[in-house]
Amino acid sequence: MDLDYGPEYDTFRQQVRDFIEAHSHLAPPSATRAARPSPEAVQWQKLLIENGYTARTIPAEYGGYGAEPDILKSRIISEEFSRAGVSGGLTNQGISMLVPTLLELGTEEQKQRWIEPTLKGEIVWCQGYSEPGAGSDLASLKTNARVEDGNFVINGQKIWTSTAKQADMIFCL
Repeated sequence: MDLDYGPEYDTFRQQVRDFIEAHSHLAPPSATRAARPSPEAVQWQKLLIENGYTARTIPAEYGGYGAEPDILKSRIISEEFSRAGVSGGLTNQGISMLVPTLLELGTEEQKQRWIEPTLKGEIVWCQGYSEPGAGSDLASLKTNARVEDGNFVINGQKIWTSTAKQADMIFCL
């Protein structure tokens, strides 16, 4: 089995390595783990997005880089940042769970309002799934929403709300 990515990907790998070599001194060590991103982590995230090393396939109109999906390039980015011990950017529930959901199912207004500030680390989200009597059995959830005067009114109770203490917003089922 030939695992060589080929010349196009060798060139891309070198570009990633060159970027890391030139900019890794700007990467905060806790950019991917902090509940609230530091100003340095937010700046690092901005630089990574601008260069296509995170939020790579999220459309530019929503604050991403706007590249076509390419699993090999994504793999190379991950490999090279890991090899160098450099943060690959912010990861949190808003970025990993909410943004893909909004891209797939959100209204245009929701996409415009929430995706870019979430990617940039300006908004930190927590998830509200678990409920008393339901735990993580999502089919047993009782929380509901109704529209009242053009707004959703949510009625229910959430427990074990990961990162709630640091969050600005909650997304829930």
